[in-house]
Amino acid sequence: MLNIVDSDFFNKAVELSFKKIDKDKSGKINPDELSAGMVYMYFQLSKRLPGIADPPTVSQVEESFKKFDRDASGDLDYNEYKGFVVQWFRDNGIYFTGMVAANMLINFIFIPMIAESIHGKLALKTAVNHIPKKVFTLIFAVVSKVSFKMLRRIGQ
Repeated sequence: MLNIVDSDFFNKAVELSFKKIDKDKSGKINPDELSAGMVYMYFQLSKRLPGIADPPTVSQVEESFKKFDRDASGDLDYNEYKGFVVQWFRDNGIYFTGMVAANMLINFIFIPMIAESIHGKLALKTAVNHIPKKVFTLIFAVVSKVSFKMLRRIGQ
Protein backbone atom coordinates (compact mmCIF):
# COMPACT_ATOMS: atom_id res chain seq x y z
CA MET A 1 0.00 0.00 0.00
CA LEU A 2 1.12 3.53 -0.71
CA ASN A 3 2.65 5.03 2.45
CA ILE A 4 2.17 8.69 1.73
CA VAL A 5 2.88 9.90 5.29
CA ASP A 6 6.57 9.04 4.90
CA SER A 7 6.96 10.87 1.59
CA ASP A 8 8.79 14.16 1.08
CA PHE A 9 5.65 15.57 -0.53
CA PHE A 10 3.55 14.83 2.57
CA ASN A 11 6.18 16.24 4.95
CA LYS A 12 6.46 19.42 2.89
CA ALA A 13 2.65 19.78 2.90
CA VAL A 14 2.61 19.40 6.71
CA GLU A 15 5.31 22.05 7.09
CA LEU A 16 3.62 24.48 4.70
CA SER A 17 0.21 24.02 6.28
CA PHE A 18 1.62 24.71 9.76
CA LYS A 19 3.33 27.88 8.57
CA LYS A 20 0.18 29.01 6.78
CA ILE A 21 -2.11 28.61 9.79
CA ASP A 22 0.31 29.88 12.45
CA LYS A 23 -0.69 33.47 11.73
CA ASP A 24 1.05 35.06 14.71
CA LYS A 25 4.24 33.03 14.06
CA SER A 26 4.26 31.86 17.69
CA GLY A 27 5.12 28.30 16.68
CA LYS A 28 1.84 27.09 18.20
CA ILE A 29 -1.71 26.59 16.94
CA ASN A 30 -5.07 26.26 18.72
CA PRO A 31 -7.93 23.83 17.90
CA ASP A 32 -9.57 26.25 15.43
CA GLU A 33 -6.29 26.68 13.57
CA LEU A 34 -5.81 22.89 13.63
CA SER A 35 -9.15 22.42 11.84
CA ALA A 36 -8.10 24.97 9.23
CA GLY A 37 -4.72 23.28 8.87
CA MET A 38 -6.29 19.90 8.22
CA VAL A 39 -8.56 21.37 5.55
CA TYR A 40 -5.51 23.00 3.96
CA MET A 41 -3.62 19.66 4.10
CA TYR A 42 -6.56 17.90 2.50
CA PHE A 43 -6.68 20.32 -0.43
CA GLN A 44 -2.92 20.23 -0.94
CA LEU A 45 -2.80 16.44 -0.96
CA SER A 46 -5.98 15.90 -2.95
CA LYS A 47 -4.55 17.93 -5.84
CA ARG A 48 -2.02 15.17 -6.43
CA LEU A 49 -3.69 12.19 -4.77
CA PRO A 50 -7.37 11.80 -5.57
CA GLY A 51 -9.14 9.71 -2.97
CA ILE A 52 -7.24 11.01 0.01
CA ALA A 53 -9.08 10.79 3.34
CA ASP A 54 -11.44 13.67 4.05
CA PRO A 55 -10.31 16.24 6.64
CA PRO A 56 -11.59 15.78 10.20
CA THR A 57 -14.68 17.62 11.35
CA VAL A 58 -14.41 20.29 14.04
CA SER A 59 -15.78 17.85 16.64
CA GLN A 60 -13.22 15.19 15.62
CA VAL A 61 -10.44 17.75 16.03
CA GLU A 62 -11.72 18.76 19.45
CA GLU A 63 -11.89 15.09 20.55
CA SER A 64 -8.32 14.36 19.40
CA PHE A 65 -6.67 17.67 20.29
CA LYS A 66 -5.90 16.85 23.93
CA LYS A 67 -4.29 13.55 22.96
CA PHE A 68 -1.70 15.37 20.85
CA ASP A 69 -1.25 18.37 23.18
CA ARG A 70 1.44 16.48 25.10
CA ASP A 71 2.48 19.43 27.28
CA ALA A 72 -1.19 20.34 28.02
CA SER A 73 -0.57 23.93 26.93
CA GLY A 74 -3.84 24.23 25.03
CA ASP A 75 -1.89 24.66 21.79
CA LEU A 76 0.05 22.36 19.48
CA ASP A 77 3.63 23.05 18.49
CA TYR A 78 4.90 21.86 15.09
CA ASN A 79 5.85 18.35 16.26
CA GLU A 80 2.50 17.86 18.00
CA TYR A 81 0.71 19.13 14.88
CA LYS A 82 2.70 16.81 12.64
CA GLY A 83 1.87 13.89 14.94
CA PHE A 84 -1.83 14.72 14.68
CA VAL A 85 -1.74 15.00 10.88
CA VAL A 86 0.24 11.79 10.39
CA GLN A 87 -2.04 9.87 12.74
CA TRP A 88 -5.17 11.23 11.08
CA PHE A 89 -4.10 10.11 7.61
CA ARG A 90 -2.91 6.72 8.90
CA ASP A 91 -6.12 6.05 10.85
CA ASN A 92 -8.58 7.38 8.30
CA GLY A 93 -7.04 5.93 5.24
CA ILE A 94 -5.58 7.10 2.07
CA TYR A 95 -7.75 5.50 -0.54
CA PHE A 96 -5.44 6.17 -3.47
CA THR A 97 -4.40 2.54 -4.02
CA GLY A 98 -7.97 1.30 -3.88
CA MET A 99 -9.15 4.00 -6.25
CA VAL A 100 -6.41 3.16 -8.75
CA ALA A 101 -7.35 -0.53 -8.66
CA ALA A 102 -11.07 0.25 -9.06
CA ASN A 103 -10.41 2.66 -11.93
CA MET A 104 -8.21 0.11 -13.68
CA LEU A 105 -10.94 -2.54 -13.41
CA ILE A 106 -13.55 -0.15 -14.72
CA ASN A 107 -11.43 1.36 -17.50
CA PHE A 108 -9.63 -1.72 -18.77
CA ILE A 109 -12.08 -4.54 -18.14
CA PHE A 110 -15.69 -3.53 -17.53
CA ILE A 111 -16.11 -0.63 -19.97
CA PRO A 112 -14.44 -2.48 -22.88
CA MET A 113 -16.52 -5.61 -22.18
CA ILE A 114 -19.77 -3.65 -22.07
CA ALA A 115 -18.84 -1.59 -25.12
CA GLU A 116 -17.95 -4.71 -27.11
CA SER A 117 -21.21 -6.36 -26.16
CA ILE A 118 -23.24 -3.28 -27.12
CA HIS A 119 -21.28 -2.85 -30.35
CA GLY A 120 -21.93 -6.45 -31.32
CA LYS A 121 -25.67 -6.15 -30.74
CA LEU A 122 -26.04 -2.74 -32.40
CA ALA A 123 -23.81 -3.57 -35.36
CA LEU A 124 -26.31 -6.14 -36.60
CA LYS A 125 -29.13 -3.62 -36.91
CA THR A 126 -27.65 -0.13 -37.35
CA ALA A 127 -24.91 1.96 -38.88
CA VAL A 128 -22.72 1.13 -35.87
CA ASN A 129 -21.24 -1.71 -37.90
CA HIS A 130 -19.23 0.94 -39.80
CA ILE A 131 -17.53 2.09 -36.56
CA PRO A 132 -14.48 0.02 -35.59
CA LYS A 133 -14.80 -1.71 -32.20
CA LYS A 134 -11.84 0.18 -30.71
CA VAL A 135 -13.28 3.56 -31.70
CA PHE A 136 -16.70 2.58 -30.37
CA THR A 137 -15.10 1.43 -27.08
CA LEU A 138 -13.25 4.73 -26.73
CA ILE A 139 -16.40 6.76 -27.39
CA PHE A 140 -18.34 4.56 -24.96
CA ALA A 141 -15.67 5.03 -22.27
CA VAL A 142 -15.70 8.83 -22.62
CA VAL A 143 -19.49 9.02 -22.58
CA SER A 144 -19.61 6.72 -19.54
CA LYS A 145 -17.12 8.81 -17.59
CA VAL A 146 -18.89 12.08 -18.40
CA SER A 147 -22.23 10.53 -17.45
CA PHE A 148 -20.88 9.27 -14.11
CA LYS A 149 -19.43 12.68 -13.28
CA MET A 150 -22.72 14.37 -14.11
CA LEU A 151 -24.65 11.89 -11.98
CA ARG A 152 -22.27 12.49 -9.03
CA ARG A 153 -22.83 16.23 -9.30
CA ILE A 154 -26.59 15.78 -9.42
CA GLY A 155 -26.42 13.48 -6.38
CA GLN A 156 -24.50 16.00 -4.28
